[in-house]
Parts: sequence; structure tokens; C-alpha cells
Amino acid sequence: MEKQKFEINGKTIEADCERVDLHAPRFDALLEGASSYIKVAEVQAVQVTTEREVNTLLDATTNTAKPGDWIVTNPGGEQYVNTNEYFQSHYLATDKEGVFNAIGEPILAVQVNENLVCTAPWKLDQAVLAGGFMIARPDGQRYFCEENAFFTTYKKLES
Repeated sequence: MEKQKFEINGKTIEADCERVDLHAPRFDALLEGASSYIKVAEVQAVQVTTEREVNTLLDATTNTAKPGDWIVTNPGGEQYVNTNEYFQSHYLATDKEGVFNAIGEPILAVQVNENLVCTAPWKLDQAVLAGGFMIARPDGQRYFCEENAFFTTYKKLES
């Protein structure tokens, strides 16, 4: 178990998290019953011209935005970094300055019932508290999303 810090509703908490590999058979099995979702959130985003550190406290990760990268803010306030290439292929500008709509690509997601930490596709540790979600993208990437952030940014696809 590893101690991880999270910020939930303005309060910092520490939790013991099990380190896992999201490509292990146990997570493959979880995804067999997973539902499909699509990102529907309207987000705020800014392209940075100088290096900036971004702390995503909901999932206990820190990333560095490099010049040209985008810092994206979801409706619940969660912030994360996207490369320019990724951002341009996953978001469309709206008529409002700095506001973008997600170009939804279907993902699989399953709610987890334990505190977990993994090495995310962007090569940094990412943690989630029980109740959060594991997301599996079509390109094979798997990572976590905090429960409230998930429900404010994704919509379940009807089968």
C-alpha cells in the first residue's frame, strides 16, 4: 500500500492505495462488463507559452505543461494537460472565448471499489479513491477518473 494525497471539496485527505497495472488480467475481466460512455463536457482551456506545473489533486497526479500544450479545466474544476496534437483532435472551439466542446469518442468505463494507484499513460503516478472510474480508450490507454469528475464529463451510451 502507498499513501496518496487527494483534495476533495477543498479538503486534503490521505489514503492508502494499492499499486496496480491496469493492463493486468483482473482489469481485463472488469472491462468485460463495462458500459460505454462518451465525453460530453464543455471545458475551458488555455494554450500555454511557458512551462507550467499542473496539480490534478482529484487523482493525486502532477504534470508539467510545456509551451504549446493545453491546460484543460473540466466543469467540476479538475485540471489536466493535453499536448497540442491531442487537444486539436479531441476538442472543438465554441463561440465563447476559451471554451471548447469535447469530440466524444466512445470509451469503456467501470467503477472501482478500492483505492488504487497506477502509472498512467503519461508516465506519472495517478491515484483514485474507491468509487472512481477506470477508463479504457480505444487506443489501449487506461487510466482513472475521480467519481464526480466522471459524472460531470461523461454520458452513458445507450446500447
